[in-house]
Formats: sequence, structure tokens, C-alpha cells
Amino acid sequence: MLLYLDLERQFKNFVSMDYFLGVDGGGSNTRFVLTDARAEPVWIKHFGPSNIQEVCTDEVKSTFNAALNEIACAATCGSIKSAFLGIAGVTSKLDRQFLLNLVINHPTLRASTIEIDHDVRIALAGGLKGRPGIALISGTGSSCYGRNASNKPYRCGGWGSLADDIGSGGWIGIRALQKAVRQADGRDAETSILGLVKKFLQLNCMDDFLNRVHRQGLSRPQRARLAPMVVEAASDGDPAAISIIQEAVRGLAELVHTCGNKLEMDAPEVVLVGGLTKAPYFSTALKEAIVRSCPSCVFTENELSPSAGSVLLALENADVAFNKTIWKHLQQIDQSKASL
Repeated sequence: MLLYLDLERQFKNFVSMDYFLGVDGGGSNTRFVLTDARAEPVWIKHFGPSNIQEVCTDEVKSTFNAALNEIACAATCGSIKSAFLGIAGVTSKLDRQFLLNLVINHPTLRASTIEIDHDVRIALAGGLKGRPGIALISGTGSSCYGRNASNKPYRCGGWGSLADDIGSGGWIGIRALQKAVRQADGRDAETSILGLVKKFLQLNCMDDFLNRVHRQGLSRPQRARLAPMVVEAASDGDPAAISIIQEAVRGLAELVHTCGNKLEMDAPEVVLVGGLTKAPYFSTALKEAIVRSCPSCVFTENELSPSAGSVLLALENADVAFNKTIWKHLQQIDQSKASL
């Protein structure tokens, strides 16, 4: 009888397990991370892009439906108590409500506490493990976000590819195209940028440029794939590429400087996030530019990934008490192979 009662208690604990969902959505892909209450990954998978300013509604809806349907199969032993969605392009109450309407009626999340914010918030939460500071993203797009010791937030940049995106992969791609057409005309001296752009666009001659770029189209994620080539050309000494990178890092440094001033942070911790910040040449130039505009800042290596940051915020919203086990599991999210 005692054995039966013990097994029954274990079964009830098993079926009433709480899950937590973190979502890291950007212009290239969206990462969903499902964990238990100890932040141990149960299921992790990448789906399509979800930047609501760059991707059509049907594609965003398809991304979330596909992910949540699979999550429903993974979370069979309980329910998702809290979810945090950090999505690129979210800047307003209307943006948050739009995404909330997409997910709130899905059976997987009906009993969940759901919070939605921009992707730079989860980058900061992960990068500094919840401490005050500033996160700067330079990937497909760019943006900057900080929180001070009084928990006051401030976002700078992130206005999209038409008006801003300074220093991002998409922005660098556009600047490379602009340099290439000036060189093709003879308005600027020819450098390796012209050949680099022709090769990237698979052009035999620049007469085909308009057809390739305007009629066939060149999306921001596609333009962003040109950026690493420009960074490499700059590291090899190409003067046109160097000028592009110098302009990029000055613009990004301005974001950090403005954010720090608005939050009245004297010596902010700064974390750099995004694919471009991992390139040694670009990272070095960027740090030098930031130090020139904000001499007292302190660079910190990202302690957790943005994906782990989204889980951290989901746990915080459920008032979970953090301990060594949770921190250990959060650090392991990027290495985990958990999936269905």
C-alpha cells in the first residue's frame, strides 16, 4: 500500500511538470527553447524568420504554428507555465499585440503567462545574466538596448532597413552595392569591391545589375550575406571596404554612447551580439570606436546566449528562484542537442 501511494505521488509530480518556453526570433531564423523548471532543455529547434517588420504575416504565423505544434508533442507531461518571446522588429504595443494574437489561442500556450518584447532585451538578459548594462546587436539588422540599476530601459536604433540599421549586415551590403556602382561608373577608383559584388550577384557584367537587384530582388537577409566578404576585403586592405567598416562601427558606437547617456550610466557593461561581432577585424574596430565615444565602458563576454536569455526572462516572470543548477543549465542551452 505504501509503495502504491509513493508511486502515485511520483506520477502526479510527473504529469504536473511545469515547462518554460524561450523564443529568440530574428531576420534569419527563430530559435525555440523548451525547458523544465530547472532550465534543463527538453526540446530545442530552429524555424523560419520572424522579424515582423521584414516577414509577411502568413510566414510569421506559419513559423509559430509549426513550432508550437511540435512543442505540444514535447510538453506532454505538463503545461508551459511561462513563455518569453524576444522577436526582432517589436517596438510598440501594436507589435506585441499582433504577436500575442498569433500565439495566445494555441492550446500549448493557453495556460501560460506570455510576455513579448524585442530581441535586444533577451540579448542583454542573457549576455549579462540579468545585470544592468547595454547590449549592441550587429547581425542581419542592428539595434542597441540598455537597462540601468533602477531597471529603467532604453532602446536606440533598430528602425529598420529603410531608415536605419546602421552597421548591420544588411546596411553593409547596401553600402557595398553603392560603392560598386560608383566604381563601375568611374565616379570612384576601382577596388576589389567591384569584383566582389559582381561575383556575389553572379553578374557577368554590371549592365545586368538593375535586373538582378531590382527585378529579381535582394532582401535584407540576402544583402547581409555580402557583409562578411566586405569585412574580409577590409582586413585585406581594400580602401573602399575599410571606409564602409569605419562608417559602420562609428554608427554602432553612437548607439552605445546615446544609450549610456540616456540611462545616465557612467561605466556600463557592454555586450556585443550578432554574427558580425564575431569577426575579429570587425570586433576590434567596433570596440575601438565604442571606447572613443564611451571611454569608461567595460566589455563583457556574453555569459549566456540570447536564447538562454529568453528562458531566463520566462523563469523570472514565473518568480522562479534561481540557483546553481538553473545557471548551469542556462549556460548549457547552446550546447544542448535536445529535440524531438
